[in-house]
Amino acid sequence: MFKQFLFTFLLILPFQCSPLLAETTKFSVGLSYMYANINDKDFDFVEKYELVKNPKDQLQSFNISSSVFYDNGINIAFSTNRLFNKSIKRSVKRKSDGLIFKNETKTTIDSINLAYKVKRFNPGIVLANVGMSKHLFYNDRVVGYEKKNAIVGGFNLGYFATKHLLPSVTYILPNKELDLEGAVSININYLF
Repeated sequence: MFKQFLFTFLLILPFQCSPLLAETTKFSVGLSYMYANINDKDFDFVEKYELVKNPKDQLQSFNISSSVFYDNGINIAFSTNRLFNKSIKRSVKRKSDGLIFKNETKTTIDSINLAYKVKRFNPGIVLANVGMSKHLFYNDRVVGYEKKNAIVGGFNLGYFATKHLLPSVTYILPNKELDLEGAVSININYLF
């Protein structure tokens, strides 16, 4: 609980004084494709690269964000996918006996990106509050539920293709609380 309070406070603080110091404030909408390498102690994915083979199933993360751009090149973006988020369904097998289940996972991500614009490039560091809820199904009946929260870090590299179009790549660091060995996200945002 304290981690979430601290994270929220750190997210809000820059925006309290930003209108006075900022050159520009922009809003954006975006779409993300994420691949996460998960190592659960109890379950394995039946098809490890199922999401890579079926990318439409992974395009679940629409986000909205607010970005503040300063005269010195520094910019801060707050982003969330809470409003337009759907679950991902995958087949998993229990390590102990090989029994097959359906796993439905929904991930919410609230993040802050502190970046520095160098010409068209926008490298930055990311701090995200990640919430993950999992439902486990066997023969279409819920047999398990788990909810986890964690603060994770990462690195982002964006490129201003145009004044309004910002594609980027994000690498998310490993996190034991989420059984995450690392993740990569490909994003595209439209700023207005």
